[in-house]
Amino acid sequence: MNITLALKEFEFVPGDTVAVRIDVGTGGDKRLQAIRLELGYKNTYYHRTHDSDGDSQDTRTSDDVVVAMKEMPADHPLLSGGEATFETTLELPADTPASVPNWVDWRVRAVLDRKLRRDHREELPITIYAPRNDAAGTESPGWVGDKCDMRLETAARVAHPGETLTGVLHVAPRDSFDVRRVRVDLECRMHHEDNIVRELGNDVELTLAEKVSFAPGVAQEFPFSITVPAGAAPTLNASHSLVRWSLKGVCDRPMRGDYDVSAQLVVYNAPD
Repeated sequence: MNITLALKEFEFVPGDTVAVRIDVGTGGDKRLQAIRLELGYKNTYYHRTHDSDGDSQDTRTSDDVVVAMKEMPADHPLLSGGEATFETTLELPADTPASVPNWVDWRVRAVLDRKLRRDHREELPITIYAPRNDAAGTESPGWVGDKCDMRLETAARVAHPGETLTGVLHVAPRDSFDVRRVRVDLECRMHHEDNIVRELGNDVELTLAEKVSFAPGVAQEFPFSITVPAGAAPTLNASHSLVRWSLKGVCDRPMRGDYDVSAQLVVYNAPD
């Protein structure tokens, strides 16, 4: 018995309905227990393992996460002739994480569940986009230190890849100090199991000023415009990994601790 899977669409956002057609045939299969339809993703992530000496290493692995499933038993009347066509739908949950190639890879899969034999599987890849989410708010985060206060003011903290974020970095020194650079950074981090954090290659660093001297009581402002890279991974919360974005203002002090302030961003990639 063979199986063919067909979809009407291949791109979705959370909450969408995925329409599926399955063609089954021919000749029947005495070992068939059920036909199973699965909607889910392969979540690739790192976790920490330890050997017999107690040494640890970060190991890359993956897990299949099923978010919706339907099953048809082998004795369903439509299968009595050994072949049939089924049309049905699967629902994407509202909290569905977006696709991130090589890390969160979505698919629709049809499985011929065969007793004591290898199952037969057919699957088609789909893409899930992250919709706009204004959860980050617009308040201006601040950092208060013994020698410097900083505030990061932005017009928005929600952006689409290719969009430009504008704002002002405010620096109010309480003591005299010199910095190599004043800059803002866009940082994208994937958080895996066991507190493992990795870059995704989407970071952007923008220098606002170089060799700046600060004096107590003399505040300075540094306007900026920084663009989220095209094709950047969206903010997400998957089964074994998170993607988080932040905007950081930095007073870069070589050989000393930097002064910095950061704000959480939300990056979405669904069409407006």
